Amino acid sequence: MSSTFTIKDGHGWLALGTEGLLACTVSQGSSKKTEAKTNVAH
Repeated sequence: MSSTFTIKDGHGWLALGTEGLLACTVSQGSSKKTEAKTNVAH
């Protein structure tokens, strides 16, 4: 199992795996990629 990171988001606390954390980090740099990642996450 991958490590789980807990981060505070605008919606509250989220527990994300390695993939989620990476997607979140990338989202801060690229807005367009964020939308695609967000749609998949939600």
